[in-house]
Amino acid sequence: MDNLKKSGYSEESIRKVASIISKKADKLEIIDVISFKTFEADIEQDLLDQADENDQVTYVLSGKSVRVIEIRKQWMICNNENLLIFRIVNSNSNFQ
Repeated sequence: MDNLKKSGYSEESIRKVASIISKKADKLEIIDVISFKTFEADIEQDLLDQADENDQVTYVLSGKSVRVIEIRKQWMICNNENLLIFRIVNSNSNFQ
């Protein structure tokens, strides 16, 4: 939480889940999976490099500021007998 405070976020900051709509040079456009509101979100460069459209993200909303703090990738492999789902989480340790 201390790292969140240093970055301008407080205990009142809200963590939410969204999907990536598009990727820009230094930001992501995301859509909240509950409210369907869209946001232009800040993101650390190392996470931005790993982000792809349709990935799920955790973001922090504080006032008008939006920052992505985690990316979740999911792959499904299906054959005639089994369905395997893999989920990989990439986090920015500064916001844990």
